[in-house]
Amino acid sequence: MHIAVCINTLSVGGAEKAAINLVESLLKAGHQAHLIVLHKHGQYQLPKNFPVTFIHHKKRLKLPLFRRQRMAKKLTRTLKKLAISFDLILSNLHHCNQVLSKTKLDNIWYIIHSPLSRELKYSTQPEKHLKQKIKIYDGQKLIAVSHSIADDIRDNALIAPQQLTVIHNAYDIDKITQLATAAPDNLPQTPYYLFVARFSPEKRFDIAFSAFSQFQSNVKLVVLTNDQQAVLTMAAQYQLTERIICPGFTQNPYPWFKQAKLLFNCSDYEGFPNTFVEALILNTPVISFKFDNKIPEALTGKLENWVVASNTAQALTEKFYQAEQHQFSNINADILPKVCAEYVIKQIESLKSS
Repeated sequence: MHIAVCINTLSVGGAEKAAINLVESLLKAGHQAHLIVLHKHGQYQLPKNFPVTFIHHKKRLKLPLFRRQRMAKKLTRTLKKLAISFDLILSNLHHCNQVLSKTKLDNIWYIIHSPLSRELKYSTQPEKHLKQKIKIYDGQKLIAVSHSIADDIRDNALIAPQQLTVIHNAYDIDKITQLATAAPDNLPQTPYYLFVARFSPEKRFDIAFSAFSQFQSNVKLVVLTNDQQAVLTMAAQYQLTERIICPGFTQNPYPWFKQAKLLFNCSDYEGFPNTFVEALILNTPVISFKFDNKIPEALTGKLENWVVASNTAQALTEKFYQAEQHQFSNINADILPKVCAEYVIKQIESLKSS
């Protein structure tokens, strides 16, 4: 099959990483896959000879209507020049979806990476935002990357898609395991907890730092993020300067995942966190808040014990102490068979007949 995967930029983020991983997995499965990036901007580096086309070579993330229409025309022309008849076009994230919705291209599926109701809650213009969502998604084909996102769409009835299916992000388990064997020079030799997030309000760095500051231990805190200086400045406010290690963004985070005592997350909301699956693949325990008062899909079964009872810094600190007394062995997360690349690609293939 010929499949295009579209994304706004190559900036640090779960959806961007998922799009790259999906193209790689499709290529490995023998498909003709192509990454379409609207704006040539971001930190992720693509492998040599990676099939990618950039539509616009300047950073412009928010597009007024006339520019979206212009971008849609440019995108259509670019795809025509590729001389490829795509069986599927998989679009990711709001601005990219806005542009794709202005085209007359066939076989578009819009991938939804976060709960729409939560996006509206954090929007400064929720009514305008909702109108945009309705205009893009009503009567269209949607892929939710988690069952909780699909439930959010159905339960809140904010939009009325033609079709809605759930397909998790794809993970090349063998590749992640292999990349984790690397040994970067700055990898700590002392025990540490790992916190991975872009520096954004909903990721709740304030709770993470408050909880860790109350945790009396020799364990260090490693933060992998896109804004090193902002994190270090904020950490100083919580007297964590001597306890935090913030190497900044890294192209290969997996050695950091593998060596961590645990990974934790205290976001206000998530769609389907890549970091949970990546940690579990490497047998690293995960502690997390509930999202919309629900157990994260990656942490079902025995892993539910490591979901914090209440979304507070104090409860997170208590879970840290509990983890220190626990002997973790083979995790064998229930989610892993459902997210391995081979399984996900079969689901993507089935979309052609939908």
